[in-house]
This record gives sequence, structure tokens and C-alpha cells, in this order.
Amino acid sequence: MLKALNNPPDDVKKTFACVVNLLCVVDPLIPVDGKGRLKEANPWKCVSILLKNPKEFLDKLKNYKNDIDEKKVPEWNFKAI
Repeated sequence: MLKALNNPPDDVKKTFACVVNLLCVVDPLIPVDGKGRLKEANPWKCVSILLKNPKEFLDKLKNYKNDIDEKKVPEWNFKAI
């Protein structure tokens, strides 16, 4: 359902903007600048790409704690949200 939304409600946009920022550097589908920060001005575009494969997206979220434990997630990702 979410991937069909061209213009989701603001709360949905905010929530997924946080998710996209948390996944910077961890997910190669998310465009980042040289410092590993989100490069895309419209995070919903990134969400649309991630939701093309919902199972893979959910698996990334489920494994996110492991990425944190393995120090794959930059501290900046948490500050960004």
C-alpha cells in the first residue's frame, strides 16, 4: 500500500525520512554524500526505491540491530533524525 502513495500524509513522510536517514551508508540504494549523509532532498523518493522489494526492506530493518552492533551504522545517522 505504501509504495503506491505518490504523496503520503506528512506523518508517514516524517517517519520514513527518519528510517531513510538511519539506513544511510548501511543500504547502498540510499544516495549519500561524501560524508555519508542523505543526498536526496526528498526522502520519499528513496522510500519508493526501497519499497520496490518490501521483503528485502523488512529484512534490512530486522537486521538493523546487528548492523549497529557491528559498527556499520555511523553516529551521524542517529543525529540526523
